[in-house]
Amino acid sequence: MRGLPSILHRVAHAALGRRLSERLWLFVLVFLAQLRVLLAYLPYQTEVPSGEVLPLVLSQLLRIGGWASLLTLLFALSPWKWMTRTLGLLFSVVVLTLSAYELYLIGLYHVTYNMDLAQIMLSTNWREGSEFLDSITAEQALRVLCQLTPAVVIAFVVSLVFRKKYPSCITLCCSLTITLLSLFVGLENIYSNLRLCRRHYNFGGLEYAGIDRTIFNTLSAHKAMKHIAAELDMIRRSQHKLNSVVINPISKAPLNIILILGESARRSSMHCYGYPLQDTPYADSLIQAQELIPFSNVVSPASATILSNTRSLTFYTQEQGEKPWYKFPSIINVLRQAGYATAWIANQEITGKYSMSNLLGRQADILTGNPAFFKGLGGEGVANRPDLFDEVILPFLLHHRDLSDSLRMSSPRGLFQIVHLMGSHMTYKERYPQAFNKFTSDSLPIHKGEAKDLVISAYINSLLYTDYIIHEIIERYREENALVIYLSDHGDALFDEDYPELMGHALVPRAVEIPLFVYFSPQLREERPDLWRQISRQRDKRILSDLLTHALVDLLGIHTEYTQPRFNFFAPTYDDHRTRIVVSPTSNKKMVME
Repeated sequence: MRGLPSILHRVAHAALGRRLSERLWLFVLVFLAQLRVLLAYLPYQTEVPSGEVLPLVLSQLLRIGGWASLLTLLFALSPWKWMTRTLGLLFSVVVLTLSAYELYLIGLYHVTYNMDLAQIMLSTNWREGSEFLDSITAEQALRVLCQLTPAVVIAFVVSLVFRKKYPSCITLCCSLTITLLSLFVGLENIYSNLRLCRRHYNFGGLEYAGIDRTIFNTLSAHKAMKHIAAELDMIRRSQHKLNSVVINPISKAPLNIILILGESARRSSMHCYGYPLQDTPYADSLIQAQELIPFSNVVSPASATILSNTRSLTFYTQEQGEKPWYKFPSIINVLRQAGYATAWIANQEITGKYSMSNLLGRQADILTGNPAFFKGLGGEGVANRPDLFDEVILPFLLHHRDLSDSLRMSSPRGLFQIVHLMGSHMTYKERYPQAFNKFTSDSLPIHKGEAKDLVISAYINSLLYTDYIIHEIIERYREENALVIYLSDHGDALFDEDYPELMGHALVPRAVEIPLFVYFSPQLREERPDLWRQISRQRDKRILSDLLTHALVDLLGIHTEYTQPRFNFFAPTYDDHRTRIVVSPTSNKKMVME
């Protein structure tokens, strides 16, 4: 027995033992920062049965301890000062950044980092990332800073205290605790989580620590996106052939169909839908002349671009449950099989692997658009860049008569093109030329503070510019046989009365209430006045835009195995009582819109 105290004494005074106790401050910093995230998230876990909360919290605390121990052990293993300083700084910055990000998400959206968010981040380019950072207000940043300051202060105090010599029992306890937690908790968690990643598992809720969520949700999302990319590649090769396509065309002459995909435009901020400021003069004029039909009650299926557009531009509907959207034909594939040439004209990123242009645009016969995005922006700034405004893509608009002979001969029905605008994407003030800087903070009907008013007025100006772009597109097809549809992917929260601190993507009503316009050229209205009147009678129906593909394909007289008259909101057969469920890009939460 005399040998045991001697062994323990030597362990406690070994180099690793001393370094562990000296670097205990990192354990404290990681543990307290992650604990702060847990405490912030706990009040929003109302769906968890009360009897399950404590076991889940204890499980997460153990995971937090495992990560804190593992990072501290790695920190202490280095005998070189330069590596010690590098690792200490690296681990501290990474953990504090991850904790700050989750505290921001919890404070604004009441969610933590999850696989859906990870997929959005993997699909996001550097420009959108920088604009997201620009959207964070000083008040939000200060709140997060205050939440993490105690962890930093306590860790600093611990670092000062443990620079002194302490009894071997304290050193020994620190060494053994950290080593055991690292080996039996930290490493075991990593192994089990990696196995779950293979199944595209979503690491969420109270069970997992913030570091677990960040690392393994990102890995799961990456694997899921690779799977989607493989599926889409297979779809592009096979063109997702439909079993049967029956066509009863609505026009005798080839038809130019232009689907304008707006970005972040919300209905409640547009004058043609009742907003006080006159930010839609062209739409107002066309509506008054009865040349444009505005739909008054359209809701986006999701509050983010990819989740919304992949539903709207395929035969996927909310009734499909867990079956993924890419298992369904896209509107591009359907119209190609129905005898239309297809094109995707982009004023958003094309180079990103998971951009909309890559996910769906490459299915078209022609993929073109803003050269700046096709070349890749690289490290260039996006501020004051006239070459990124939506008007740049106007010269790229196509006409059926101007297609190559071979493509025109193979597409007797006409041309279908999707025009993907930058619209009102954050940062709003970068979305329009100076000539459209019409509204200022003083113009607003309701004032919400200087900083918020600047954001809102810039947003209104971006809608004014979008109104101009829609008008310019319509004018290019006015003398032809043409159908033009404008639909926004989603809206944005804008410091609304019920959510005064919320801006951007959010699962709130105003952020998913979107505009939908339908325009027939005079030639098409003259040929099909019955269809024009039919669509006009549907303008006030309750619509979820996941049915866009169903409705447009049916409107064009194309019938497939997916055809369901109750899904065609352009026709009297439409089911106006269909439940409208909106999904969140940041969590598994859903919102039912009346």
